[in-house]
Amino acid sequence: MVQVGGEADAFTAPTLRAELADQLNLPPPMLVLNLTGVTFLSTSGVWVLLEARGTAALTGTSLRLVYITQTVRRMLDVLQLNNLFRIYPTLADAFSS
Repeated sequence: MVQVGGEADAFTAPTLRAELADQLNLPPPMLVLNLTGVTFLSTSGVWVLLEARGTAALTGTSLRLVYITQTVRRMLDVLQLNNLFRIYPTLADAFSS
């Protein structure tokens, strides 16, 4: 599981990208991103999520987003990307599905 918090923008995207790449190289068939602490999501942050989704698909990893804040949901809605991600209301739901 990766806990994401604060601002996911051009400044923080490289760090988030590196962390997700590291996690996607591990053998578990699932990666849960806990987004409860995200206060801002820019297009740079969205791009990192899309890259992670693509890598997860190539490696057979189930990428799951948890507890999408209004900030994150609004950005995904505007860009019409909500249907591309598996979104869960709680960590328990993400891990049990």
